[in-house]
Amino acid sequence: MNNPTLSTPARILVIDDNPAIHEDFRKIFGCRDIENASLDAIEAAFFGVAEQEPASSMNVEIDSAHQGKDGWQKVTHSVDHDSPYTMAFVDMRMPPGWNGLTTIQKLWEADPSLHVVICSAYSDYSWDDIIREIGCSDQLMILKKPFDNSEVQQLAVAINEKRHAAEEMRAAQRRSEHQAAEAERLLAAVNFFLIGLDEEGHVERWNTQAASLFGVPLDDVLGKRLEDLRIGWQEPQAVADFVDGRTQGRRIFSIHDGHNRKDVRMILVDGAAEENAKRVILLGTADGDI
Repeated sequence: MNNPTLSTPARILVIDDNPAIHEDFRKIFGCRDIENASLDAIEAAFFGVAEQEPASSMNVEIDSAHQGKDGWQKVTHSVDHDSPYTMAFVDMRMPPGWNGLTTIQKLWEADPSLHVVICSAYSDYSWDDIIREIGCSDQLMILKKPFDNSEVQQLAVAINEKRHAAEEMRAAQRRSEHQAAEAERLLAAVNFFLIGLDEEGHVERWNTQAASLFGVPLDDVLGKRLEDLRIGWQEPQAVADFVDGRTQGRRIFSIHDGHNRKDVRMILVDGAAEENAKRVILLGTADGDI
């Protein structure tokens, strides 16, 4: 996995009514505007002066807002355009507009995943006051003014890596869900039934093919053992032994609905690979090769 502090831009929003604070953040992360960057390049070319190295190794994009409402509008715009900010540094006092706590509440309404750092040189609000006002969250931190440059950098790196890891986790979950949905689709296409059993052998998965084959909907089988289902097993104990044996294999079982007999070909495809691993999955068809 790529290092997010180097490869993934961290979009930082600074909300403070003091223009000098915005300049401080740009210096801390080595961000210069285009005009200054061009002048540095010209100076280096004509006078042999080395261009100033960035103060931070983070790949950072910094945006500025001088009032809380302006910051909220920027966050709303960023979400609407699928380019959310990684974090926001928010001043506590920004007269005549919203204070820091109101601003944070509005920011989280626009983007609940946004990480916020409160920047304050005042003692009007204790940590307990802040928690009472906006709640406890692992997405909220406090940075006291005047702050140390390295402290700001380390905090930004930690938040960026945390958010990057969360995004990777969500992406992996989406891939897993997609794979599961695709597996279900393939099973449906070939008319396989799928039954998932929990640690105690109770049904926890029962696809539409199983419901159709056995004539019992999902709601009527959840939490029950397979052999106890009223579906006309000819040998319910054999079904129990097959499942409880938890060894991969295949078996044909018969069910009888009072009029017709049907042979069910069943495969146990996921058995006890490890000690105490009890989850099993059964696949099968009726009156067909498997």
